[in-house]
Amino acid sequence: MKKIIITALSLLLVGTVSFVNAQTKSGNMMLGGGINFSSTKVKGSDDKQNSFGFTPQFGYFVADNFVVGLGLSLTSRKTEQGNNENKVSGWQVAPFARYYKFTSNDHFAFFGQATIGFGGTKSTNTAIPDGPKTSDMIVAISPGFAYFFNEHWALDLYFQGLTFESQDPDKDNNTKDDKVTTIGFDVNSLNPTFGVRYHF
Repeated sequence: MKKIIITALSLLLVGTVSFVNAQTKSGNMMLGGGINFSSTKVKGSDDKQNSFGFTPQFGYFVADNFVVGLGLSLTSRKTEQGNNENKVSGWQVAPFARYYKFTSNDHFAFFGQATIGFGGTKSTNTAIPDGPKTSDMIVAISPGFAYFFNEHWALDLYFQGLTFESQDPDKDNNTKDDKVTTIGFDVNSLNPTFGVRYHF
């Protein structure tokens, strides 16, 4: 009887390990991203603001526990103050690579992610229909961890980590060298980023 129980538990344990870790096997894929919308109106006036964001992400496991992919970000913000209307639209393309390292708990893995993002924004308002355009490039190395609920769903929590950013606030003005370079490091436990991913 003991042998049967031990054998059953062993089979269950092996099945659980392969069930969970199969999400990060070579040849698998994952999807993530988000959609957000907000609308703000000031009581007693006509001032209001609407914003929208769409951030899909796709990854392909080129090796066990190692995924490469591409993220896309599209944003839009419209602000109305009296007769003045401001619009800001932005975009970013961000290739990334991530490596998972599982712990003794087969549902739990640490990961490190490297991202290179390229993007920009365009601003317009009632007085200046063709406003300034910005360009931006950012490199980030971000630590985090993931919890795998089952064979398809995982929860991510990661921090900004080490970043290098170069921004041109007016890329149409080639006569002025006004680029801004920022180097930062942030692993603030009070400001992590959460994400849910679908593996298949």
